[in-house]
Amino acid sequence: MLLTKYSVENLGVFKGKHTFDLSTRDKSHPIILFGGQNGAGKTTLFDGIKLCLYGHNFRGFPLPAQKYKKYLSEKVHRQPGLVESDNSSVSLEFEHSHLGAVSSYLVKRSWQSTNHVNEKLEILKDGNPLDSVPVEQLQDFLMELIPMGLSKLFFFDGERIQNLAEDEPDNVHLRDAFNSLLGLDIIESLSTDLRIYLRRETRHTVSDTSDEYGKLKEEAKLLSDQLNQLFQDKASTQTEIDHLNSVIERKKHELAVAGGGYADMRQSSLLRKATLESQIDSLENQIRTLASSLLPFSIIPSLCTKVKEQLFLEERYQQELA
Repeated sequence: MLLTKYSVENLGVFKGKHTFDLSTRDKSHPIILFGGQNGAGKTTLFDGIKLCLYGHNFRGFPLPAQKYKKYLSEKVHRQPGLVESDNSSVSLEFEHSHLGAVSSYLVKRSWQSTNHVNEKLEILKDGNPLDSVPVEQLQDFLMELIPMGLSKLFFFDGERIQNLAEDEPDNVHLRDAFNSLLGLDIIESLSTDLRIYLRRETRHTVSDTSDEYGKLKEEAKLLSDQLNQLFQDKASTQTEIDHLNSVIERKKHELAVAGGGYADMRQSSLLRKATLESQIDSLENQIRTLASSLLPFSIIPSLCTKVKEQLFLEERYQQELA
């Protein structure tokens, strides 16, 4: 995959539309660098590429819908006086090779921050919309075209290059990148959840009571413990809800990667296949009918002329013999 053009509009510190030509046709200058002072928008540009390709998965894991909409709303450019722009967008053009065939793709993600954040994803292939892919499956198509695990290996800022290039037996950054590519980061996530659960369980210990405390203090301690238990139960339940939501999002992604979205269209595809096969049989019968008459002779006019001349020669020879 080769990036050729990148555009942002009313994104973060960037007011209006800005387009960056990323094509490197000149072989003597194959690298494009972005530089600037802190706060100039380098990280905004970098995050915008992942946002354009992965949407709510741009951080490497699915964000809850409410947090994702809040993030998009915060990324809308605000002019002095906190006046928001009408809309924001990020678009990326790149060339992608599949089985030796190179195709040009344009991916554009735009949103408006009004009462509700409305997001729109558009994909063009060689200048034409992807009519074969339903709108609700465009994100799944992008995830299959450019897997999310590749983002940690190819989409990162310059500050991480040294960390990835260090020749150390335990390179944490390189290990995390490959774990994400292979889907092994779920093991670390599960381990973290287990440690949090065990840490919460250890908080349930109750201090030994002492004879020096009076009856009122004992009752106050009991009520305090009950209140803390309720807070812990609430936190544990919320953690379980967040974990289940994350599992649901991962399962949806796995189903989409496995072709679950296309399975819904299987029946209509079978009907279309049967219609096309019927049309093919009809055309074959028409060809057979034409081929059974004088059509073959019209294809070989030169041979027909030679046959005619040979017949005249044989007829003249028979006349001479007579």
